Amino acid sequence: MKIKKYVAGILAAGMLTSFASLAQAASFTTSMQDESFSLKKEIGYDETFQSYSASISLSKDLAARAVNNYVLPYFQKKGIQLSTEQAEAIAFGAMEISNYTSVLEPGKVVVSGTGTIADESKMDAVFANQRYMDGYILTVRSIYKLDVQIEEPEKEYKQNPNAYTAGEVKKVLSRYWHPYFKLLFMQNYWKNQDFTVSVTQDEAKITETPNNDQPDCLVTTVAKGELLHTMTPSNDGNSKGYVEVITADGEQGYINSAAVKWNF
Repeated sequence: MKIKKYVAGILAAGMLTSFASLAQAASFTTSMQDESFSLKKEIGYDETFQSYSASISLSKDLAARAVNNYVLPYFQKKGIQLSTEQAEAIAFGAMEISNYTSVLEPGKVVVSGTGTIADESKMDAVFANQRYMDGYILTVRSIYKLDVQIEEPEKEYKQNPNAYTAGEVKKVLSRYWHPYFKLLFMQNYWKNQDFTVSVTQDEAKITETPNNDQPDCLVTTVAKGELLHTMTPSNDGNSKGYVEVITADGEQGYINSAAVKWNF
């Protein structure tokens, strides 16, 4: 599955941002080891699922530490009152993760890392991107809903472990993948601002596959001026055909190259 392979690359490389380059300008830094993520392969909690879950949990927990200690006070000084959700969204987007480790131990996955917000202007940029802010909050809420939905199937499995009850847990777990991918794409969007294209047309379409304008292939539309992270770099700033992109709210797909310009 292409999307999982791509996100795996984000986990392997994107989380390893050089902390040395940030240290001289660091404004907020925190480190932690997250909880152990138990492996229960019979109900879907295998190494792959828990590695994704652990990575996202660590990033969110590091961002949460910045909310009261850094993000809220910074915006309060500017006369802007934020909700906790908004502040966490800003911290998640502006924070660089370094020293990331994921260790497979008997029956569990354990992750640790360091989070740094090195540039106050990046917090302003994240806050100003309404597509990202709305996307992060809605995506996190969808994960919270799944956390509630999975409680009953897990309870049923513990009381009566069999293929049926295990399958019911797996059904809910399968719904986590989309919001997990979205959060990882959102994180990668802010980490790779050097690899971007700007939208030059109103209501430009992003589709699941290139050169496919069928309604069921439409992922989303983007407005003129929006910044997209691109996975199709162009040496001369011009590329024919379609460009693979990520939107600020974590959607991934293809946009016609005639609708964008490369930023160098």
